[in-house]
Formats: sequence, structure tokens, C-alpha cells
Amino acid sequence: IFKNIVGMAPWNYVLECRIRYAAEQIATTPKRISDIAFEAGFNDKFYFSRKFRERFQKSPSEHRRLFGNS
Repeated sequence: IFKNIVGMAPWNYVLECRIRYAAEQIATTPKRISDIAFEAGFNDKFYFSRKFRERFQKSPSEHRRLFGNS
């Protein structure tokens, strides 16, 4: 039912929310990327980086350089 309404499985929806939160934090705060990943619910910074790159086609560091606090 969730997938029919939202368009994605519950786990993918949660992952998307976490990645979007992290992207916003990376662009708007000077916090360390590893701290942001942890706050967003990722326990593994390498998994976070991989999922971030899959979603935005750039690394979290590249995202910060382009949109936020370097």
C-alpha cells in the first residue's frame, strides 16, 4: 500500500529522507560530513558516501564545495 501511494518502498523512502537531510546540512552548516552522516542515521560513512553519490551524482565533499560551507 505504501509503495502504491508514495511511489517507493518504505526503506527507500526513509533512505531518501536521510540523504536529503544530510545534503541540506552539508550545504548549510560547517559540521563535519561524518557527523552529519551519523546524525542522518548512517552508521557507516562509506555507505553514506556511496548512497549520497548515487542520489546526487557527486560526493558529499563536492556537494559542500558547490553549495555550502567549504
